[in-house]
Amino acid sequence: MADLNLRREHNLGLARARKVALKWAEHVEKKLEMECTLIEGDTEAAPAIREPVWVSYAGNRLSIQAHNQPLSYVLAQVASKVGVPFDLRSDTDEMIDIEFNHYTLEQAMRSLPPSARFYVRNDFRGPEGKPLRIVSQKPN
Repeated sequence: MADLNLRREHNLGLARARKVALKWAEHVEKKLEMECTLIEGDTEAAPAIREPVWVSYAGNRLSIQAHNQPLSYVLAQVASKVGVPFDLRSDTDEMIDIEFNHYTLEQAMRSLPPSARFYVRNDFRGPEGKPLRIVSQKPN
């Protein structure tokens, strides 16, 4: 009997991804007459304990868990981990609920609201840019 371990990058968030995975497993069991075991739990580097904000930055990859937290606070934590200044140009009172693991900085910024700005110096000799500053301001 073969074991299949499936992984796929997504922007669904943990709860939605689990629902999709469970629905897929049920479909495969019926259609292909296979036995599926869905292993639930946090298998990534993020902590199992839900802290209000958890940020990790290693190897130019960013992981964030933030549950019902002010965007400006989350951005300040990200800036601290990335090692760049944080500029609060306007506090928006915007609350954020976001969770992702091992995103590039570009992927991470596309996942955040438009009021979050990330300035990067591009180095055309390499694939990664150098982070310069994170800014929170009201969108235009």
